[in-house]
This record gives sequence, C-alpha cells and structure tokens, in this order.
Amino acid sequence: MRTSRTPFLATRPASPRDYLGAGAVLLVILGIGGAIAPAAGQVAGPDIDVMSGCCVAVVVCLAMVSFLLYGQWRAGRHAAIGFLAIAFGFCASMYLAFWLEYPDLVSAHGFFHIAPGRVAYFWAAGHVGTFVFMLAFAATARRVRPADRIVTIAGIATAVFTLAFFAFFVSHSADFPRLAFPQGQFTQISAHVIHPFVLGFGLVTLVVVVAATRLQRWVDVYASLFIIGLTTEAYLLAVGPEKYSLGWYGAHWEIVIASLGITIPLIRQVNVIYRQLTAENRRLARAAMVDPLTGIANRRAFDVQLERLQPNTVLLIIDIDRFKQYNDLEGHRAGDDCLRRVARALAANVLRSDDLISRYGGDEFAAVLHDIDLDDAIHVAERIRLAVEDLMIPAHEAGGRITVSIGLAAYLPGELPADLVRRADAALYRAKEDGRNRVAFDEESALETTL
Repeated sequence: MRTSRTPFLATRPASPRDYLGAGAVLLVILGIGGAIAPAAGQVAGPDIDVMSGCCVAVVVCLAMVSFLLYGQWRAGRHAAIGFLAIAFGFCASMYLAFWLEYPDLVSAHGFFHIAPGRVAYFWAAGHVGTFVFMLAFAATARRVRPADRIVTIAGIATAVFTLAFFAFFVSHSADFPRLAFPQGQFTQISAHVIHPFVLGFGLVTLVVVVAATRLQRWVDVYASLFIIGLTTEAYLLAVGPEKYSLGWYGAHWEIVIASLGITIPLIRQVNVIYRQLTAENRRLARAAMVDPLTGIANRRAFDVQLERLQPNTVLLIIDIDRFKQYNDLEGHRAGDDCLRRVARALAANVLRSDDLISRYGGDEFAAVLHDIDLDDAIHVAERIRLAVEDLMIPAHEAGGRITVSIGLAAYLPGELPADLVRRADAALYRAKEDGRNRVAFDEESALETTL
C-alpha cells in the first residue's frame, strides 16, 4: 500500500510504515512511564547537565517542527496545519522560558531572577496552551476551505500573549503561589491542582483529537503521539513529586522522546515531499518540451536547441506536401494520425542522441543535426523523404500518397538563429516550387562548404 502523492501533510494519508513507526515510539514512551512509575518518588540525585540537555533538545525539536509546519501551512493553507504550527511554536517558547529561568541551568537563580519555586508556571502554560491549539487542530482537521485570517490572528495573538505573559510573570512572579519548596518537593497546589489538571486536560485532548481525525492522516498520528508524550510527562511528575526523583527525570526523557518522535518523521516526510516535487518538476519540464500530439520535441525545445548552435550544424525544415488539402478531405482525425506516423518516421531516421527532431508548427517539422557536413545532411534528408514516402499513406485527392519536402541550411559561424531558419525556409520554398517530394539546400550553405 502506498500513500497518495500529495505535497501537503494535511492531506497525506498515514501509511502502514507511519503506524508502525508511531507505534514503536508509543511503546517506548509507555514502557518508560510504566517502568519508572512504581519507583517514581525515589530521588536519584542532581544532574543539571541532563536537565539542560533535555530542555535544549525539546526547544530545538519543537521550534523546527513549528517552522516546517508553518511552511506547510503557507503552501497549502490548511487551517489544521496552521494551528498545529502555533501549538508547537508556543510549546517551544514556554520550554525556552522554562530553561532560561530554571535555577542552575543558565544561571544560579535563573536568567531574569524570578521568584524561587515559580518556574513551573511556564511548564504548565506551555502544556495547557499546546492542548488548546491541539483542540483547534482537531476542530479544523476536516475543514476544506482556507481560514487564513483566523490562523493568522491566532498566531499573532499567541506571539503577543507569549511575550506579554513572560514580561508580566518576570516582573510579578513573587505574586504567584509557590509551586515548589526550596528542598525540591512540589507544593500542594502543584501536586493536587496543576499536575492533575494538565494530566486530565491532556487525556481529554487526546480523546478529542483521535475521535475527530480517526488517525487517518500522517499528521493525525504524530500529533496524537506528541499529546501522549506530554500527558505521560505530566503523569510522571504527578507520581514523582520531588525534584531529581526518577519520576522527574523520566518526565523529561518522555518529552524529549516525544519531540524526537515527531521531528524525525516530519523531516523524513519533508524530504519525501521534496523528492516528489523534484521528480514532478522534472516531469513537467520534460512535458513542456514534448509535442502532445506526435510525442516528439515541440517548438519550445527547438528554440532552445537553436540557441546552442555550433559550427558543422545543419538545419532541416520538413513540410508535409499538400497537408491542408489532405486534412480537409480526410478529416482532422486522419490528419492527426498522419502527423503522428510522419513524426515516427522522422524520429526513426534521426538516429544520434545529440540531434533533435521536433514539430515546428502545424504540418512542419524541423531537425537540428550536429557535427555533420552538408553532404551527409543531404543523405539524412533523403532518407527521411523516402521513409515518409514508404509509409504509403493514401491521399488520392492530394496526389496519390503523402510526401514531404525538405529544405536544408548549414550554420554559418556568427549568424543569428533567425538567419539560419530564414535560409532553410527559402530552401524549403524552392523544393516545393520545383515539384515537392524533394530535398533542396541553401546556396549559401553550399558555397560555404565549397570554400
């Protein structure tokens, strides 16, 4: 089973590989939580480096996820992706504030020296705000019409709120109730209000997201996985109510795993999208150079080739004799079939990969032959003329069978492409004047070759 080729995460179905990958990360998250929970209250001793490393990893991962999702929202205008980008961006900003103000991580008393025991407010605000935007994600998961204004307003309001909350809290942190004692234990408000509330809100958010999305898309699966990581983190903090306890350490490991669990697959998905878009651009570029009726190169490809002229290049302009009469008498369907058959005959006789055979326009074709002298080019032109005649396309009213007339001109160093085309056209006109079904070459080309 393969996912559909869509460049937007909002519409990319989840594949079995996505379910297996998310399931493996889920087992790790739940396994760590289940293993630590019975001994969550046991104090393991301080390790500031682990704490700091976890915070930095979470901030970097969530900021990267938010940035990539923002790019997806800008490209696809899916409201759900926009709210998800805001959710991860807000969570990253709150974890950044938590890291800056946590004692002994950046400085002994925090970067801005907030009142002791209050830093967990950033943690709580980050979780609650993330869950709120996850609910907005669930509410707009099936929305088809864009909601640019709503998402933009929500993003700006969130940025303003984040800055205002940080500034207000830094200047008034002492007015907020303490959440932790100097010895490291959580206070009653933290243990019995904040942690249970965050845990319950996370479980409700998870149920709503799963029910609304049914985990059908890639983004649904990994958004739910991240909610589980946040919820498990809150659970370990609730059962390990002391700083540097196993529950405290496990909570930070859980959020790191959850952050990596969405960052790595998202980067992989972006790489897959990039490869698909690159392949599609190449396909479109090739298609832009192909004539849809005949399957050979089109006029655009011919013009590009003509800009790269070098010495010993010969241009052939090939015209189907009396094609307008044939098309009028036999019908457009027969005319299209005639063009296709003639094009195949031309392509079969322009054998070198460096040469180009293209549809020049209407019933005219052109061939650009490189590194060839005029005599050999005339032989190629005669081979083409005979190949078309041998098709035996009946044209009773037009003279028996379909034939072509060909005009040749050799590139003269320093001349403009338009001059080369003009001389080949003049040779073609002379071939038609002399009775059609023949090859004529430009006199200037012959004179240059003789000299």
